[in-house]
Amino acid sequence: MNLMKENMKNKKEETILRELEKIKEEAINSSGKKYYNISIKQIKKISPTLIFSVFILYYALL
Repeated sequence: MNLMKENMKNKKEETILRELEKIKEEAINSSGKKYYNISIKQIKKISPTLIFSVFILYYALL
């Protein structure tokens, strides 16, 4: 049972990371370092998915 919970947790984490990868934009600041910029519009677009995923993760860990 614990293995099943762990697998569910890992899948949900992977889903969240994939969604974040889709919306991030790579940029380079003036010092030449890379950073990732996510706009408020992008966050609003993905927030329902993230909230649902966090909710599922929380209950999967109980």
